[in-house]
Amino acid sequence: MTSTLMSLLAFTPLILAAILLIGFRLAARTAMPIVYLYTVLLALLAWQMPFVRVVASSLQGLMLTISILWIIFGAILLLNTLKHSGGISAIRNGFSGITDDRRIQVVIAAWLFGCFIEGASGFGTTAAVASPLRPLRMLTSPPLPREASPARTTTEPPALAAAAADASAA
Repeated sequence: MTSTLMSLLAFTPLILAAILLIGFRLAARTAMPIVYLYTVLLALLAWQMPFVRVVASSLQGLMLTISILWIIFGAILLLNTLKHSGGISAIRNGFSGITDDRRIQVVIAAWLFGCFIEGASGFGTTAAVASPLRPLRMLTSPPLPREASPARTTTEPPALAAAAADASAA
């Protein structure tokens, strides 16, 4: 097989996932096992990978997924604890007391929330938690700053946390 055909074959599991999830509107719990089986068959038949290697790669992916879900679980647990203990209300009142300018509130909230989650849970959790939950909805800010602000928190805090981790390990 040519490298172009192999590249196209490598892309087909993503296309199949998009077709099943978006086109047929299947639930992820139904679509993803189908995509997984297709990918396993592709690896065994198209690339002639040994079965042991496919199983090892599957187990490696499962372990990586479990570690990521563990981090996300901790962050969501922390967020729910803040919500039920009244911490979110205190944060909302604190932001309202600092300034009425929504732009400044967005910058402060993005940095503080991003750095807090990053420090509490681990590298990359900000992207996984802050973006989907959009914590700035509590500020009732306009849509563009509200949707764009979590993206601002996913750049510098992980880099700073990684630098601090390296410095503390030395």
